[in-house]
Amino acid sequence: MTYVRGALSAAAAIFLALTLTMMGTTFRGVAASKATGLGALAAGVVEAALSPLFWIPAILFCAFFFWAGGQDNRVRRVLLFWVPTILICVPGLGLAALIGFVVLLARQG
Repeated sequence: MTYVRGALSAAAAIFLALTLTMMGTTFRGVAASKATGLGALAAGVVEAALSPLFWIPAILFCAFFFWAGGQDNRVRRVLLFWVPTILICVPGLGLAALIGFVVLLARQG
């Protein structure tokens, strides 16, 4: 169970930190370069993922989620770990699948 808790904590932390840091950098990059579509999104993701402003919150969120998942109190564990990680991971994985699907379709034709 510790491995699942660690994997969910890491995935939720990365998606949450990426979302928070990408919001500022993507919109700033779109305004400066006039890029649209997936080009702007890809540039924003790469820029946000390489920034220390991404990794510091990601590590802090991961530590918080891992701590919250190990709580003895069931209500606290559900409210601080399971609800946020599921609400963050499901749309994050869905968006990653959508981007992968669009890239596969773009390569076909």
